[in-house]
Amino acid sequence: MKNAYLFSGQGAQIVDMGKDLAEQYPSVQAFYDQAADILGYQPLDLTETQLADTLYAQPATVCLSLAIWQALPPATDEYVLGGFSLGEYAAFAAAGVFDTESLLHLVAERARLMSIASQTASGKMYAVLGLEDQVIETVLAQTDYAGRVWPVNYNCPGQLVIAGSSEAADAAAAELKASGAKRVLALQVSGAFHTPLMQPAAEALSRFAAELNIQPPSCPLYSNGTALPLSASAAASFPGYLAQHMTGPVLWTQTITNMYNAGVRRFVELGPGKTLRGLVQKILKGHDDVEILNIGTAADLTDFLMRT
Repeated sequence: MKNAYLFSGQGAQIVDMGKDLAEQYPSVQAFYDQAADILGYQPLDLTETQLADTLYAQPATVCLSLAIWQALPPATDEYVLGGFSLGEYAAFAAAGVFDTESLLHLVAERARLMSIASQTASGKMYAVLGLEDQVIETVLAQTDYAGRVWPVNYNCPGQLVIAGSSEAADAAAAELKASGAKRVLALQVSGAFHTPLMQPAAEALSRFAAELNIQPPSCPLYSNGTALPLSASAAASFPGYLAQHMTGPVLWTQTITNMYNAGVRRFVELGPGKTLRGLVQKILKGHDDVEILNIGTAADLTDFLMRT
């Protein structure tokens, strides 16, 4: 069976995540000890307040995903990798694009730069539920919103996140609600992520990444921006790709659809919560030939290992 390993994005992090895994799996504890040496703090010991801060939440989320990944036995079946937003960074390490130390330094720098950019350019994000993507795109193409508000996360059919400058995003959210959206929810984030408002951070991250050792991915690694495996040209100019990743949309619906069309029949989320598992279930609704799993706890990992 062809597998897709999907790495969680930011937002599902919780206090003590990873502790049960570290207690039961020595390799997980060893990974966290290595991460603590690299980051200067132990991700297992972060408080609720710290995990609410993107400076800690991003590295901690990636650490859990990678700790689970390295605890899995070597794959015997064909597989592909993907990650939602921040999760794509965990996929980079899993595919060998960066070694663990470089990847964690890169994620920590990404978090720092995004925090600064959010303070400089005020922005908001809204989840729009119950409208077709084309309707949302048409509204945002209007003069009042063009270049100020963008569709950024294509989560699943009927669920799209928009982001932009605070005032314009508020107005667009109200218009989308009036246009028939079932719900429009303000997200508890510090900025307008995956928009051009992140450009200063994107350029700085690109310069930072240019100093790191970068290797081509060892397996198909699906890009958030194209919903296809990373091309040879993207792999050859990775710092520039990272800049585009920070300012461009996450085409998750298209990514999962393309994975399915490429023969993937088992989807496994690695990381806290079950967000990606739920999105995959909605995207592939009606397809009875798929298995959709998540691994975020020791019990999940034990169950998965017994299955395989």
